[in-house]
Amino acid sequence: MPGFTWILSIAAIALGLAAPLLHADVVTDWNTTAINVTQLAAGFPGGSFSQTRTLAHTHAAIFDTVNAIERKYQPYAVDLKAPAGASVEAAVATAAHTVLVAEVPLQKAMLDSLLATALEKMPEGQGKTAGHALGKEVADKLLAIYATDGFTNKVTFTIPPPGPGVWQQTPQFGPMIQYVWGQMRPMAIKNVKDYDIGGPPALTSEQWVKDYNEVKTLGARHSTTRTAEQTAVAAFWTVQTMIPWNATARAASTARNLSVHENARLFALLNIAAHDTQIVGIEQKVCYNFWRPYTAIRYAGGPGHPALTSDPTWEPLLNTPGFQDYPSGHCITSGGAEGVLRAFFGDDKVEVSVTHIPLSGIVRSWTSSSQMAKEVEDARVWGGIHTRTADEHGTRAGRKIGVYVFENILRPL
Repeated sequence: MPGFTWILSIAAIALGLAAPLLHADVVTDWNTTAINVTQLAAGFPGGSFSQTRTLAHTHAAIFDTVNAIERKYQPYAVDLKAPAGASVEAAVATAAHTVLVAEVPLQKAMLDSLLATALEKMPEGQGKTAGHALGKEVADKLLAIYATDGFTNKVTFTIPPPGPGVWQQTPQFGPMIQYVWGQMRPMAIKNVKDYDIGGPPALTSEQWVKDYNEVKTLGARHSTTRTAEQTAVAAFWTVQTMIPWNATARAASTARNLSVHENARLFALLNIAAHDTQIVGIEQKVCYNFWRPYTAIRYAGGPGHPALTSDPTWEPLLNTPGFQDYPSGHCITSGGAEGVLRAFFGDDKVEVSVTHIPLSGIVRSWTSSSQMAKEVEDARVWGGIHTRTADEHGTRAGRKIGVYVFENILRPL
């Protein structure tokens, strides 16, 4: 992508992604719908964080609905037994619709139309009626649980005085965003502190020198060493994190010919894990409060370290988000997604291509989930907004969360 040197605003980009058209069922259909109505282009506030929360809630409701019709797994939160003959298609569509309307009310007209169209295609009778009622009951019960998760709490973060290694707000952003997430109730993990990842490298360490010089060189807005391919990767991964990962799960589902019940479990595990990684990620960001490359390179360099020099004019390729460097949010969530996919399928194989439409149709293709996660680590360094250690430690913590979620919820009976 020669000439791609402007600064991208993550908060302002209207996102759109396309993947190859695949065989779908009612679960993957509503997964795609949930993705579409929670994109920034749809007027949904909060970006990746709010989108991940709603995806997790939607798929938890779908899972408990499907599981109530044919009990194969431990329920997530709502333990019901469906009437005999209840339509799984009507139940899933209604459950998803109910959650999405509640959490993305600006898209109610679109969602109402989609539900009506879906129900019209189903034969009339007790099965559809029972399925519709079941989906609504499950979703309503789950929404009542989520209403007290802390998401709407009013909290503020006090920016500390400047100092070596201390995070400061960056241009285009005010005080810390998404601070409330570090205090929310997880959906699966028990103790957020179990996923403490040890903290960033000391400013006197050789690892910090390596991290600093890499992002300073490759992540600069006008870098002469970053390749066009690296620039494209950095631009692609400004996408809301779970959009490519859900596309990957849909591709894997098609390749493995998963049933509706298997899809209900897969997408619930995937998105619940992602939800909890974001809680851990913000808690860890606040805990270590480590400065971004923007601050380190422009203002402080490496205090007392002869191998580092500051550059007061340095600009990153991407606008720096309004929270701390360590750990990378994109990476911890991607690690969680990778952990679930590898555990669920028992291998690392995936074949998927995803197109980031607004950014000149950038296409990324992967053959494994670990390849995707590694690309996210690279992207955040090449974009100039994260250090390598923040990325790698984030991925590591995310994988641990993903494996925990797979091994501890929605287990086979």
